[in-house]
Amino acid sequence: NVPYLEAHCATSYKMGILFFGGYTHGHYQNTLYLFDPKNSKVIIKHNGGKIDCPPARISSACVEYLNKLYVFGGHTQDGQYLNDLWIFDLEKNTWSEFVNKNSENLDPLYTIPVGRAGHSMNLYNIAVEVPFLNEIGQIEKNDIFKYNSKTNLMNDFGRNIISNQVLNQKN
Repeated sequence: NVPYLEAHCATSYKMGILFFGGYTHGHYQNTLYLFDPKNSKVIIKHNGGKIDCPPARISSACVEYLNKLYVFGGHTQDGQYLNDLWIFDLEKNTWSEFVNKNSENLDPLYTIPVGRAGHSMNLYNIAVEVPFLNEIGQIEKNDIFKYNSKTNLMNDFGRNIISNQVLNQKN
């Protein structure tokens, strides 16, 4: 069985469900599980640890696309809000961390979101770009960022899009 987990991220994968991170028995996790509901089996895809994988976290977001799991952000047990993007190759069972290759913009705050937890992550634009809408601690953020898996670039999708649409609806 999948262990009791709180604040993990989960996404569908083929005929199963991937679970990553979360909190169980007083500890933050970075284990990746695949649950096969047809056979009621749980497979540990990656047992976590401290080397070559994301740090243990809660409240991250994840999505699967073309046999790769994308995990962004979350909150560590020592209180750090994360802004890292990790990619797990589901065929090779290996993690890699995204490194921003956007040389046009030297300020990472405008190309990579600040650390966050409790945000969402979804596929967009023919399942290539991954936008996130987020919340940082008690401060709600009003931004949407996208990661393009083809170009390996992350950037701001449109600052204050949500506020502008809400204001227009009220007028």
